[in-house]
Amino acid sequence: MTDHRPYQVLLALQDDTLLEAWYSLAQRITPETGEIHLRGMVVVLENQSLSEGALAARQWRDSFQRISLEETARVYVDFQPMRRMVNDVHELAIDLLIVQWSGPKEITGGLLTDEILKTALCDVVLVSQNWRPAEGPVLLSLRGGPNLSLGLRVAKALAGDSSITLFHVTDHQRIAPDLE
Repeated sequence: MTDHRPYQVLLALQDDTLLEAWYSLAQRITPETGEIHLRGMVVVLENQSLSEGALAARQWRDSFQRISLEETARVYVDFQPMRRMVNDVHELAIDLLIVQWSGPKEITGGLLTDEILKTALCDVVLVSQNWRPAEGPVLLSLRGGPNLSLGLRVAKALAGDSSITLFHVTDHQRIAPDLE
């Protein structure tokens, strides 16, 4: 018998400023039969009490309530709340983790990018924390493989009605022209 469970997406956010836009982006990436699990992160410095994050957690909960998602959303206050997201990936059998990302050399939710990618045993989409909800042309750089359809779904979600340009990379000399 085939497993027909819905496609599971976890949206991990560090900032609730554009919560509705981030949730809308996740909806556009998620297949029709999918479910979105929303998580807010409050990072507390190691030398502080976790209670320092109480006000920020309250603000997250108010934001969830404002867009009627308080039933399915959670906020994690921790020194490394992204590690809790990784636990959710395993416990909820998440297929796709979408992360509001600080950048390649920055810490996101208390973890470095390499740690997120190594420990989240699912597909991961890192979206710059500076992303703004504006449709526009998208350059999609792929070399094929199993992530082609996911890459295209993300590009479509970002582009809206604008164009998508595919930049296809290959390492086969006989297929790729020598431009030198």
